[in-house]
Amino acid sequence: MKPSTWQDLVFEARQALHSPSTLDKSKGFISFLYEPSFDNPFSLNLAWNGEQCYWKKLAWDKQNDAHKFDVIGNLAYIGQIIKPTLITLPGEIPIDRGNSLVDMVQRLTLPILRERDRWVILDGETTTLTIGNLNWEVTYKWAILPQEWNNLAEIQRMLIELSEELGKENI
Repeated sequence: MKPSTWQDLVFEARQALHSPSTLDKSKGFISFLYEPSFDNPFSLNLAWNGEQCYWKKLAWDKQNDAHKFDVIGNLAYIGQIIKPTLITLPGEIPIDRGNSLVDMVQRLTLPILRERDRWVILDGETTTLTIGNLNWEVTYKWAILPQEWNNLAEIQRMLIELSEELGKENI
C-alpha cells in the first residue's frame, strides 16, 4: 500500500462527508453539507419522528490533518497511511427546537434554475442542502447562492448555528 497523499486524504474525507446518513428518514429529514475552503467542513443530518428530532454531525478536522503534510509534520508520518480525522457526534433534541427550521423548509418555493455561467470558486464555500422523506427528496447545491434562492440563506444560517451549538460539550 502506498503512503497517503493530501489528495488521498481529501478524497476519503469528502467521501465520508458525502455518504448518506444512517438516520431514519421515513418521516422527514434535512441533510446539510457545508464545505468552506479554509475551515473544517461538516455534515449535519436531522431526522424527526413526532416527538424528537435526531441529529448526527460529522466533521473533518482538516486543519489538524493539514499539519501532517507540512515539512515538519510529514517527518512523523513518513511511509504511513494517514486517515482523515473525522469526528462523529449523534444526539437528539426536542422537536420544538427544530420546528422553526422545519417550518421554513416546508414553506420553501424555489424556482428551478436553468444553465448559468460557470465560475471556479477558489476561496469560498460549497453548500449542499437535501430535504425530503422516504418517498421524495430534493437537493440544492451552490457555491454562490443565486438571488432566486435567497430563502436558503436563512436556512443555511440556522443550520450553521445549530451545528455550532450541537455537540459543543462533546468536543
